[in-house]
Amino acid sequence: MVIIISSPSGVGKTTIAKNLEKANFERIVTYTSRPKRSIEIEGVDYYFIGKEEFDELVKKDFFIEFSYVHDNYYGISKASLQPNTKHKILTIDVQGASKVKKLMPSVTTIFLLPPSFEEWMKRINKTQRNNFDVRLKNAIKELDAVWNFEYAIVNYSIDKTVKQIQTIVFCEQVKYKKNIENLINELKFNIKKYEEG
Repeated sequence: MVIIISSPSGVGKTTIAKNLEKANFERIVTYTSRPKRSIEIEGVDYYFIGKEEFDELVKKDFFIEFSYVHDNYYGISKASLQPNTKHKILTIDVQGASKVKKLMPSVTTIFLLPPSFEEWMKRINKTQRNNFDVRLKNAIKELDAVWNFEYAIVNYSIDKTVKQIQTIVFCEQVKYKKNIENLINELKFNIKKYEEG
């Protein structure tokens, strides 16, 4: 199952995704053309590449989706979304979320909100954010996009938000009858076998 988590900058989507990794979730590391912050780790937070290299990968059809956000490019490789036994988490902006949802209608979309403006500013100030004014200006459009998401969660705390997302994933699996096709076929086979005697 693929889950998209979006939010304005500094609400905590990456922190939530990293905490979900402890519970059978795989956080997809995206590519970006922006410079690495001192607190970030290559291959863990992002794959940091230059704009020229990003352009080359676009030409090679490497990305399933890419967007220009906060004056930089961000993209998701096609290879990273190959199915395996873990739920995949994409922490992407609202533009990317919209594009991926069109390409993969079965993805589940979640929008994170801060509990208040004051708490949001505290969180932003704890991290090294470049283009702060651009990010705040973009946040107005991003907040309007909340209505395009299936779920919205107010990120009061990491533990609470992680539990809410785990509940959403469980409900989505039941709702869409995922992972039960083999069981249904086995039951039908055994009913026929029983009737035949």
